[in-house]
Amino acid sequence: MSINLSVDSHQVLDAIDRLLERVENPKPAFWEIAGYLERRHLERFNQEVDPDGNPWEELAPATKKQKNKGYYVDGVLVPLRSPDRTLLGLQWNLQDQIVTDADTYSAMFGIGNDSEQYAPTHHFGDPRRNIPARPLLGIGDEDEAEVLAILTQFIETPL
Repeated sequence: MSINLSVDSHQVLDAIDRLLERVENPKPAFWEIAGYLERRHLERFNQEVDPDGNPWEELAPATKKQKNKGYYVDGVLVPLRSPDRTLLGLQWNLQDQIVTDADTYSAMFGIGNDSEQYAPTHHFGDPRRNIPARPLLGIGDEDEAEVLAILTQFIETPL
């Protein structure tokens, strides 16, 4: 499963157009943006907030109880390293699966393929299983301002 989000900010799109007009090799600017977005998403993951800074919904009491007990793996009870964290289970997949890339025309970030089913379930929720949405990916207002600042820096001081 692949989910693509694009920027619909006229300010960001105008800045990208100016960057492409003025800079011979815009790839470093897009790498800078990708790196920033990766750091921000890790911060938000650790803070357990969505891209706008709203806290994720707490775990259901039954889920909390199970996480505190641990999980059986091959007949052995394995305690969780951090049972109080909402999306951290036996493996820290989502946090460890954030990937970034950039090319001449774009910056990309997301959660890797190993979390193909797990990430969308938590990002969008799953009403059939009573799992609320806990948005993982996205660009909030603060992020948009930083992306604009990065683009402006590269526009005003090309490499």
